[in-house]
Amino acid sequence: MRYLTIIFLFFALSFYLYSQSFLFDDSEIGIKNITIDYQPAYFMYSGNYHFGFSESESNLEIKVKGKSISSVFSYGEWNSKINGWNKKIIVLKNVKIIGNIFLAEGWCGIFVNYKRTNDNSYSKGLLLYCSTSKIKNELGWKTSY
Repeated sequence: MRYLTIIFLFFALSFYLYSQSFLFDDSEIGIKNITIDYQPAYFMYSGNYHFGFSESESNLEIKVKGKSISSVFSYGEWNSKINGWNKKIIVLKNVKIIGNIFLAEGWCGIFVNYKRTNDNSYSKGLLLYCSTSKIKNELGWKTSY
């Protein structure tokens, strides 16, 4: 429990210390439009999360099967020799979900609900604070369950 409290305080402090808005689909969402997403079981966070817009798009797939959690990050990298995109895949190691916190080697994030700007409804997402990719302080929306 103490471990979970420390992690929660870390993320809460990060909300305050980092910018007051987060990049989302070529626009920004203010922190006042983001709430923490608490699910009764960690398997409910399973699904695909989409980050970025156009050339900077990427996906994080989280799979939960029993007590096993796996995650794969995929993105495209431009290859000027073939004048096309190369698909890159990173298999995350030591993936854990503790409460509503996503952790893996070199990765950390928090599952959230965010208020959509176009219709004021709430959607589920994952706010990544750190990663071994170029994604930092970016909100990804859940595209599948």
